[in-house]
Amino acid sequence: MPTLTDATTDITWAIYRLLEDNKEALGLRMVFDGDRSLVSETPCISVIAGDKLRQLYATGLQTKVEFTVTLMLYHKRIQPEEVNEREVQELAETIEDFLHLYPNQTLGGLVVFGMVTRVEPGYATRQTSVMRTTRMTWEAQSRASLPLS
Repeated sequence: MPTLTDATTDITWAIYRLLEDNKEALGLRMVFDGDRSLVSETPCISVIAGDKLRQLYATGLQTKVEFTVTLMLYHKRIQPEEVNEREVQELAETIEDFLHLYPNQTLGGLVVFGMVTRVEPGYATRQTSVMRTTRMTWEAQSRASLPLS
């Protein structure tokens, strides 16, 4: 079983692998490690590293590490016809529910606990296309020791 981590790269890679390994079941066509300026197939999702906050915890050199990861879900290009809002919300909620399942919420033991804390529907421009998007914020806590030397 993995041990708790304080590395952002471990966290983003674990979320990427989790989504990539389950993309068909989640209804995704592509999963990206990092954001993209060109989105060719939808729906797709980008896993984007965010803030890392470290604070002293308990005694000694123990620290509490908090991670923020942004998941940018690209639903489809905006067309003159109306976007099916229910379809967009359902896809975002499917991914949110999947990330809240155990052991996904701990990324298999890399963090103490993680969850989606914010879901923000919106729009983004990629190249010359306006895309229907949902920005999801995933936050987690871990523990780590500072090195002695």
